[in-house]
Order: sequence, then structure tokens, then C-alpha cells
Amino acid sequence: TDIFGAGDPFSFQFGFDYQIWQGFGSIGIGLSLGFSQNTALACEDDTKDTGAKYSSCSTRTAGSTSFTVFPISVLAVYRFDVLAKYLNIPIVPFVKAGMNYTMWWSSGSSGDTVGGSWGWQVNAGGALLLDWLEPSAAKSLDNDMGINHTYLFFEFLHSRANSFGKFNARHVGDTAWPAGLAIE
Repeated sequence: TDIFGAGDPFSFQFGFDYQIWQGFGSIGIGLSLGFSQNTALACEDDTKDTGAKYSSCSTRTAGSTSFTVFPISVLAVYRFDVLAKYLNIPIVPFVKAGMNYTMWWSSGSSGDTVGGSWGWQVNAGGALLLDWLEPSAAKSLDNDMGINHTYLFFEFLHSRANSFGKFNARHVGDTAWPAGLAIE
């Protein structure tokens, strides 16, 4: 926050999961790829004047600095789609949990630093099945294009990417609230 401020950076995530079992809900394995980047004017190094370990970032330079992360996750997925399938209640709660590897790089006037951190993540959320809004269009999508269902989803995501507590690892995990469109 000292360098980039308290605002949220630009972020994007794409996920894919394959259902390997369907019964009382469905179980799948998933993969997600993300991208997030923060950019700001670089901080002037005032550590020589203050004796501090890190710059206070009170003065900015004309150059820019950026920090970019590219998280990759492999997840186990459980979707409780029983309500939607059997009771026509268009809500599908879900949980995901698994491992991640987050590549990161930092660019600035002193050059680039590149690395990566292993970790874990857990997601929990809900999806609103949109088929009930226009059943005939949903049926046409299924018949013509193989799109079984469409959803709007909202989830809580907590990622801990710190190479499992390794002392000198870059800690690049986060807590976020992704939302979007899901297609089955």
C-alpha cells in the first residue's frame, strides 16, 4: 500500500473444471489462470537519510514501477447442484480447494526481479443458474452448441502463496471476491 496505494489492481481470472463424477452434486478437477498488475510512480530511496530498512515512499520519481502476478491453480471442485437439478431452485453452492503456483515479477528503474511462490487456495461461493430466465433459449444453446447451462457466480477466494512459510519466499497470496459468468 505504501508504493501502489490501497486501491485494487487490474485483475483477470479464467477457470476450467471437468466433472469426473455426478451423483449427489458433482465432483471435478479444475485449473485456473490469473493475472494481476499494479503500477505506480517509483519511490525515491530515502533509506540513506533516515537509516530505515525500507523507503518511506514519501517522494516519487519520474520513473514507474510495477508488480505483476500470474497465479496458476489446480483445484478439486464440489458443486452442490442437487437443488437446481431436482427442486428447480436455481442456486448452486460450490467449494474449491487445491494447490497454486504464483509467478511474479517486479519492474522498476533498478531492473527486473522475477520469481515464483508455491501455496494453496480455497474458494467458496454460489452460482445462479440462468436457464430459468429464458428456458427455450437455454434449450437451444444446449441442442445447438452443447452449452448445458449458464450461471452468474460470486465467490470468496483465499490464496496463501508463500512457498509454505519459507522464510525468504515472496508472499503473493490474496483474499478476493471474484464474480463472473460460468458456462457448462
